[in-house]
Amino acid sequence: MKPSIGKAIIGGIVGTAVFTAILYWVAPLMLPGPMDVAAGIGAILGVSWGTGMAVHWINGVILFPLVYALLLYRILPGGPLATGFWFGVLLFLGAELLYVPMTPDGAIFHGGQLMPIVGSFLGHIVYGLLLGGIAGGPAGAPVGVETGAGATEQL
Repeated sequence: MKPSIGKAIIGGIVGTAVFTAILYWVAPLMLPGPMDVAAGIGAILGVSWGTGMAVHWINGVILFPLVYALLLYRILPGGPLATGFWFGVLLFLGAELLYVPMTPDGAIFHGGQLMPIVGSFLGHIVYGLLLGGIAGGPAGAPVGVETGAGATEQL
């Protein structure tokens, strides 16, 4: 059973909002400037910063939650938070091995610079945890409390 697609998309909205805040407002506290994902996507696709930001949001709100809920949830280990964590690890590896090298001045794993790697890792992990935590378990799984004699009352 897979998690609810609706909840996965809500998790994608929350995760993308927090991830974007990390990139633009937390990363500059550790780095000389923001980790500008919209500029990177824009440069790769040959489009404006705004279009790059739209693609970032489409990925985070629609594409990645659907991949998580429809494909990867069932093969990643653990419950919702653990599967979200491992999904975040996969997104981090994909970003570092595929996305970053295509950006201007990009190099795999930011050329070994520790702080951008840490920032990217933390952002992707937080996104994955929020996505997994909000998407929850399989669609229709009962949520409740045991009322005694093995019975469960739906909440």
